[in-house]
Amino acid sequence: MNKKVSTLLTCGLILGGSLLTSSAFAEVLPIGDKVSASNKLKADGSTAYFIVQDEGNLAASSLVLGMQWADELTQKELAFLVRTANTDINGDHNRFLWTVTSHNDGGKYSYEFTNVATGQKLTVDNNNGSFNQMETDVPADANDATQFSFGEKQPSYESGVADGKLYVTTTLSDDDKIALSIAAPNVIVAQTGVSNIFNLYSVEDSEITDATGLNALYNLSGFNFEIEEGVTNIFGEGKVKAIKVEDGVTWGDVNDGVQPYSFPAGTYFAVETPAGDYSSLAAADK
Repeated sequence: MNKKVSTLLTCGLILGGSLLTSSAFAEVLPIGDKVSASNKLKADGSTAYFIVQDEGNLAASSLVLGMQWADELTQKELAFLVRTANTDINGDHNRFLWTVTSHNDGGKYSYEFTNVATGQKLTVDNNNGSFNQMETDVPADANDATQFSFGEKQPSYESGVADGKLYVTTTLSDDDKIALSIAAPNVIVAQTGVSNIFNLYSVEDSEITDATGLNALYNLSGFNFEIEEGVTNIFGEGKVKAIKVEDGVTWGDVNDGVQPYSFPAGTYFAVETPAGDYSSLAAADK
């Protein structure tokens, strides 16, 4: 998701990558803009999106596809979730986010979707050559279908979605072409003759103004982020932590041979927090 960070280091930064989300910020799914030619898809697995059965246009009743573990302890079986776009949710909305990886085979495009919360791919079961239901077993069989196309002729998503159906790529040469359909609450099926239209949506921007909100993205242990293209990301390879410095705080003691120093009040990014006394910092941001 994109999180706009303001009043930090006297400039605004964009936190990119929808993997960084927290249910602390909103209970309604933060569905942003539809991916289009002007709002380009990042299909390299680095950014996550909502998969929405929207019939062409987002509405309060549009259905959003999610996934979670049927049993969090065993993690042997998956369960699909379906919510309307305006439904309040309880818990982490990573369950409704999917990273996208594209494949280009001679101008024909297919896409794989990996659920952020579970790390599992959207998969259709190959039952003796019949693709008619979603796979929930983990691990999935090697011959199950994990690649999909937006349109029978497999155009790139941004160049035009043809009829808008989300097809199982391995069935496009067959007489009965299989497409996905959200049929009922928490039910997604693969079947022929469907008319359901799917689109991808980004995560809506929201503003974070303090270190507590930033650290909540990673349960106060820090976070990773990306910066818009063309700007060097000095923290791109590691985890950073936001630390709030109160006004009037001074460090160092001349008796210890350390010249006293201070920083203006504000929120700072740190790449490491060595052991020591942090009692002068805001309690929530140590």
